[in-house]
Amino acid sequence: MAAGDVPAGVTDSGARDVLTGGRLPVDGRVMRFGPLVRGPVRTVGRLVPGTGGRADGLGDLLVIGHLAGDDDDDAVVLDGATGAVGHVYLGLDPALCEMLPIAASLDVLARNLAALSAFERRAGAFSAFRGASGVAAVDAATRLLLDVFGDPDEDDDPAVPFWAAQAVVGPLALLAPRGTDLVLDIAPAALDAEFGADDVRRWDDADLPPQLVHAPTRRFLRDVGLPAANPMFLVGGEPPSVLAGSPGGRLIRLGDLVHDIALVVDGETGAVHGRYAAEGVLRAVNADVSTLVFAVWMHHRERESELRDHLNHDWYTVTAHAMVRVLGAVDPVACHAADEDDFRYWPEAFHDEAGGVL
Repeated sequence: MAAGDVPAGVTDSGARDVLTGGRLPVDGRVMRFGPLVRGPVRTVGRLVPGTGGRADGLGDLLVIGHLAGDDDDDAVVLDGATGAVGHVYLGLDPALCEMLPIAASLDVLARNLAALSAFERRAGAFSAFRGASGVAAVDAATRLLLDVFGDPDEDDDPAVPFWAAQAVVGPLALLAPRGTDLVLDIAPAALDAEFGADDVRRWDDADLPPQLVHAPTRRFLRDVGLPAANPMFLVGGEPPSVLAGSPGGRLIRLGDLVHDIALVVDGETGAVHGRYAAEGVLRAVNADVSTLVFAVWMHHRERESELRDHLNHDWYTVTAHAMVRVLGAVDPVACHAADEDDFRYWPEAFHDEAGGVL
């Protein structure tokens, strides 16, 4: 942004330096700053009539961007006088609108976004994670990101909790390397450590139905297994069996997702689907059993995080977006519907704030 293009309301010199220095991504994974590039930059008061003239100055805040996602009401705002950055949801009643802090300054915002970009590229301070995988790598990356962002359990800065979601969820992608026959090569020890060995179901070949001819899936169920006691996915004590009424006997029931959905694997291809009882339809859920287990592991990890209360108090949607982003990068089938008439289970589930899924 040229100096002459900086909105007149930005008087803070540090904010002006960042805006003219091109340090904010136009279309980042966490935030997008289209208004700064494509314009116009409007005030909250202009976009939400009734917020202008408030004593707290909410109506004077400049909308410089949006949080990742499809809802442009999730605005990233700038206090032009102080340089502070926050979030305002523009879709609320004007009397209920408020700013939640994201960063004390645009400089801090740019620094944190640069750290996230470096982690995703495994560059700079995060280059040691190039090719790394496993629970230890996940934990180490989270600690390193918290060193940059601040730990909400130790830092009184009210802006820190926003970044906790990125520090906790982003590194979950490091759990397992890419596999050869399945999408991920998940280590059995990772499931035992997360869920407890007694709560992971594994079956001998003799216990699996002969209709399950997809060899990588058979090996996974034998050697890696399925978590048995998760709020989202329930596996009974009996081995997987052919789903009653399955066309050609190809669908093997693995267990049940909440909302009365039977989870099945195609015995020939290894693709994982949900049989929706209420509609009697079959929909894609995951590419295979490895990414199914990854999704369940992610959900459990987030719920067990020591920072969970910070993630989900004011920033539930941010956490849900991060979960979808990480899972979708590993398994596009799980998060990206084929068309507007279709939908995917995991994004719907992660965003179910009313149900307290996360």
